[in-house]
Formats: sequence, structure tokens, C-alpha cells
Amino acid sequence: MLQRIINILVVAVMAGCMRQPAVVAAPAVELFPQAVVQGETVVLADLASVEGLDESALQALRQVEVAGAPAPGEAATIDVEQVRKALVTAKVNLASLCIAGAASCKVYRPALPAGEPAAAAKSAGQLPAKEEPRTVEAAVRKVLTDRLAKYEGQVEVRFAAAGRSVLGLGGKEMSFSVRPRGSGLLGLLSVETDVIEAGKVVKTVPVMAEVALTAGVVVARRPINRGAMVRSEDMGIEERRFTRIEEIGLNGTAGVVGREARRYIGQGEMLTARDVQAMPLVRRGDYVTVWFRRGGLSVRGSAKALKEGSQGDRIEVKAEPAGQTYAVVVTGPKTVEADAGTTVASNQWSVASEQQRPG
Repeated sequence: MLQRIINILVVAVMAGCMRQPAVVAAPAVELFPQAVVQGETVVLADLASVEGLDESALQALRQVEVAGAPAPGEAATIDVEQVRKALVTAKVNLASLCIAGAASCKVYRPALPAGEPAAAAKSAGQLPAKEEPRTVEAAVRKVLTDRLAKYEGQVEVRFAAAGRSVLGLGGKEMSFSVRPRGSGLLGLLSVETDVIEAGKVVKTVPVMAEVALTAGVVVARRPINRGAMVRSEDMGIEERRFTRIEEIGLNGTAGVVGREARRYIGQGEMLTARDVQAMPLVRRGDYVTVWFRRGGLSVRGSAKALKEGSQGDRIEVKAEPAGQTYAVVVTGPKTVEADAGTTVASNQWSVASEQQRPG
């Protein structure tokens, strides 16, 4: 009966992984890179998220047995090909199913004592600021949230269904030591938690959690052309959800207004610090005024900029027609100052500058 439900309902949905302009999305299986299992077998729900079917079909597909579980305290790797074979055995039409995500999933089975009671985990809500964690879930949630304290926004912590049997472990007599594995702050994270009683570690449990941050970031209200100065009316603040730290944009417009767009920014696109730069006072190809300082005198010349630059930038210019190049520092709009000791042929000085030279 299980096989018939899976086969009939999966075939009935449009094939392919591509987004089509249809009311019903194609069913999709997205493999996790890591997972924790408790039982003797590994089913699809342990390894992947499944979407695109009605609830009865989803439940049937999630219960497809993929492999035997590793021994307690050990890990095993299950790849996409094993998942495909298991689905074929269950008579799932792979032509109508998108398998995406990780290329393989590392499955870990914790070494819990036999007869350990399973406790239902509370997956919603955040730990109050002054409440001491009394369960594995509360302890892990607090640590993962505290690591993001310097980022403005709302932290969301979700736990993998496969590990929920250990999340409720706890009590007033217990304390916990939480050790995130790796330096990642967002996304799918692996965490080990020591359960401590009477000052001794009685067990260590692994937990998989997905951490996301919802924060207000700067977005373009209207298209901004490359090279245009960004104005305050060009930008707004919108809330976006992030699962990678490096993708978080700017949380305020102070560092953007009055700067130059380095690329075309479409309406609704998020701005990052990499998308803007100081407005150049000198652009490549500009003819600039060059000031040479000689003791107490200032001598003025002209040259062609070989590179653009903002206030204080060091660029090179070319004296024409002689073709001599030398370094200068940008000091103002189309104005630069040569390094002390720079020598330029006297015929490059302007008439006005000649009059300033000592007799």
C-alpha cells in the first residue's frame, strides 16, 4: 500500500526541478549534509526535506527506508545514489522527482543508554534572557543565539526532526556544556552537548540545528546605475532572512549616501559595502592640475590621469607631450600633488607657474 501511494502521487505531479509557472510545484528531495538518527534504520525523513506533495504522500515518501543505521556511537555516509536506489525499490518515478542538496549525508547515531526515555522537544520560542537552560534544547538554543549577539535582528533556531528525542533531556539537577563544531554561525550546524550531573559528564549528545538571522538591510528602492551617486531617496530598509554570515547586507544607509555605485543595482536588490565606493575626484583620462612644492614655493603644472582616485588616493599621471609618468596624491576635484623630489621638465609648467619660480 505504501508503494502504491508513493508511485501514484509522485507521478501525478509535474516532472523536473526547474521552476515552472504552474500551481503545483514539482516534488523535491533536498539532501542534508549531516543528520542524526536514533533507530535501527535510516529513512528518507532522516536524510532530507521533502516538498511538493500532499500530506499523505509526503508522509509515505518520508518513511521510505534508505539504509540500515550505523552502530551506536558511529557514523556512516549515505550518498545520492543510495537514495536513488531506495526510491526505485519503493517504485518512485525518479523522472518526476528532483533530488537536490548535498551529494552525500553523513549520518551519526548517538550512543545513548538502552531504555533512555524520549522527550518531546519544544521547537518554537526563544529562551528568556535570565532563564537558566534546563534542557539540551534550551542550552543549545542559548549558545547559538548568544554567538550572534553583535548582529542586529531576530535569531531563529530550528532543530532536525531526527534529533528531537535528545532535545528534551534535562532537569534541575542537570547542567550542559555546548560545543558547536566549526566556526560557522549560520546555516546547518553540528553541535555536541555534554549532559552533566553531580559534576560529571553522564553522556554527550550530538544535535543538528539550522540557524537563521532575520535582519533589516539596505535595499534599492529604484534602479541605480553604475557610476551614479547613491542618494538617500534611492534606498530603503527591508527585512531579509539569512543563513550565511557573508551574505548579510548593510543595516543602515550612513555608509552609502553620497558614495558611487560600483555596479548596476536593480530595484529591490540588497546593497553591501562592496557595492559602493568613494566618489572619485579624478577619473582616468582627466587632465588634472598638478602642484609641485619646492621649499616655500608651489609650482603648478598639468598632466593626464592614468587612473581614477578619491581624496588621498595615490595614482599615476602622465605629462604630455613628453610622456613622463610620475606618482601623485589626489587632493581635490581634478587636483593632485606630486611627491617631494619629483622632477618634471620645465616646459610642462604653465605660464602662471613659471612666474612663481625663483628668478
